[in-house]
Amino acid sequence: MNMRVNPQLLKVQATFLLTLCSILPFNACKKETTPEQIAAVPALRVDPDDAYRVAFAKTLAKAVQAEPALRNFIKAEATKQFDRDYDILFQAVKDTRIDGHTIREILAEYADDPEAFETACEKLPLLTIFMPALPNGFSADNWNTGTDIPLVALKQQANADMSFYDGKGNEQKVPVKYIPGFPVLVVKTNERVVVNDAPNYFADPQARQQAASYYRNSNYSFSFADEAFDGVHKKSPADAGRVTLAVDPINLQAYSSGAEWQRDFVYYGIKPGVDTGKFTNRYSEFITSFKFLKPEHYNLVSDHANDPTTTLGLHGRDEPVWTDGNLEIRISIFVNSKNAVGQELKKAFTVRGEELFHAEKYDIILFGTVQFYIIQSVTPVEYHPNIEILPWDLEIYGNVWKFVVSEFDPSEEVTRTVTHTTTYSNNFEINVNTGEKVKIGGKFGASQTTTHTETYTSKTTLGSEELFEGVLDFRSPVITGLTTITLPGAIPIVIPAYNTYEVTTGIVSFSVEPIRIY
Repeated sequence: MNMRVNPQLLKVQATFLLTLCSILPFNACKKETTPEQIAAVPALRVDPDDAYRVAFAKTLAKAVQAEPALRNFIKAEATKQFDRDYDILFQAVKDTRIDGHTIREILAEYADDPEAFETACEKLPLLTIFMPALPNGFSADNWNTGTDIPLVALKQQANADMSFYDGKGNEQKVPVKYIPGFPVLVVKTNERVVVNDAPNYFADPQARQQAASYYRNSNYSFSFADEAFDGVHKKSPADAGRVTLAVDPINLQAYSSGAEWQRDFVYYGIKPGVDTGKFTNRYSEFITSFKFLKPEHYNLVSDHANDPTTTLGLHGRDEPVWTDGNLEIRISIFVNSKNAVGQELKKAFTVRGEELFHAEKYDIILFGTVQFYIIQSVTPVEYHPNIEILPWDLEIYGNVWKFVVSEFDPSEEVTRTVTHTTTYSNNFEINVNTGEKVKIGGKFGASQTTTHTETYTSKTTLGSEELFEGVLDFRSPVITGLTTITLPGAIPIVIPAYNTYEVTTGIVSFSVEPIRIY
């Protein structure tokens, strides 16, 4: 059950919460102890390109120490978030000039192995510099480039540890479960961009045919793996003005109308005393909230070598967990459309790990003389993606939609089979006076219904974490009840709030609500 707040008091609530957050202490327990011995791990498969990534990482570490202008450039580019994360695609910036020299030329001056560095520049099209947000407050947004000299981190596929390189070319290997307590840049492979006309399991096949490519040079052209990652051409949900903590007024009206099916009121105006209505497409269904159900579900999105989660202090895994930025949540919606049988709608959104799980407590570990963090407990928090699906015409799309949710990770592409059954309402007819099709009666009316089962073939990847399936029925309410919340303070504030219906997969829950679109 999801709770929504009365919009008239949002400003008061927001001011209070900001004040509250500013006075809450940082909950961390410091353990100034040397880390435990790490057990031996099985040998991992060698990636031949890692040698070139190492050469690039060492070169970058030396260059960022010596070149203040380069540090300023990296900060400025990372904060652009071209792929909705703090990434810099090297191919897209290598020919940019600062102080009369290209980025590539500046870096090349510091390469110990020029041949390996040049190979990395030419043969690794998705080579990326990433700026993580760390528990000590270091991030792209608040990096003091004048005083903070970052190390460069790289996870090699055949290496169980994380490698850190300093400005002298020295390498320090550290267990990947430790989160740095110092400035750091990460060298990685970008998962949000695809190379056009090249095999790539990161993306839906349509991605490589996008009309608006991200970047093109003489060797490569790139598009976004999903429009959810396009920070160049697409507006964010916040920019589009759809982020709200309150339900759309039409849903309050539907709840108060006494209509047995609230969506009958929203889309057809049907309620007690009004039994005929024309469909309106002024409203569309939106995924308005998303939340993991239990703290232990954190385990599900921190078990891949490239996930942005933080540690294994909580779960005992020994994998990199802070190096790869935002999570990618993908939702396939199966609607069994009459006018497009077998229709699968693919939606995705990108979200920071801390926007889904709040770290309640850190331990602080000294590895040698350097400080690292380990998360010890987390709490799931609600995120508001506000993703539009489509207007729900009961005649065309039937009464049940199926949602298949996953957290995307790159690996070998596989095909899954999904079976979905829905019921079409037949209580529609043409109004002889207006010539318009109208719905006769609430719910399914007195007419017979038609049931249809469709089997879908859908693609995913072996590395993606399946978060299972949930279904939403047209008959499900949007608002399930009215309640209040009390904001503590010298004078407590009581705010009217609304409980909304949630779809659940057993791992995650999310609200789907009609919202006016024009």
